[in-house]
Amino acid sequence: MNEAYVFRIGPLVFILNIQQSTIGYSYPRIFVRFPDDGCLNCDLTLGAMFNMTEEEWQSWFDGTEKYLDTIDEINDQCAKAGINWKEFEEIIFKLYDEAVNGE
Repeated sequence: MNEAYVFRIGPLVFILNIQQSTIGYSYPRIFVRFPDDGCLNCDLTLGAMFNMTEEEWQSWFDGTEKYLDTIDEINDQCAKAGINWKEFEEIIFKLYDEAVNGE
């Protein structure tokens, strides 16, 4: 099974992707698109972040039909995947602020 949810917070666009194995193990990832069109793959199973190309971002974005409109929906879907959205959001926006402000 493969689920994907798109949402926007401020200037950033996110795709929450949850792949599930046949034995029920989840592999959550969050893809982030920045205003400069840079893209990041945050693989939460590996605990690593990777740059993504525009084509890679688009391949995950195409066909995504589920949109999350409220912070409650975002929190709920992330919690189902075992992700603490508040902590993740804090890290991503800290990185974003550092990049924008040149820190």
